[in-house]
Amino acid sequence: GIGWIFKKEPKEKNRTEPEFIIDSMEEKAKNLEKLREYIKDKEKITNNEVEQLLEVSDATTIRYLDELEQEGLIKQIGKSGPSVYYEVI
Repeated sequence: GIGWIFKKEPKEKNRTEPEFIIDSMEEKAKNLEKLREYIKDKEKITNNEVEQLLEVSDATTIRYLDELEQEGLIKQIGKSGPSVYYEVI
């Protein structure tokens, strides 16, 4: 009887998961390199600048900025909110 109701439909994917992960890693590497180039001429940058430059989400921008901060390229000024910016070191 009712077994067909609960049957899971196969997921349709255009790409396999490993291809998606590789594409994501390549995009991240390109974006980080673009961001490193961008900050060379700057004294400070903001989250919004990076969002617009790279056309990525706020969360992705924060991850990228955290990574540059760990690399010692920038330093976050302020704790949270719209007054936060990053000094280029």
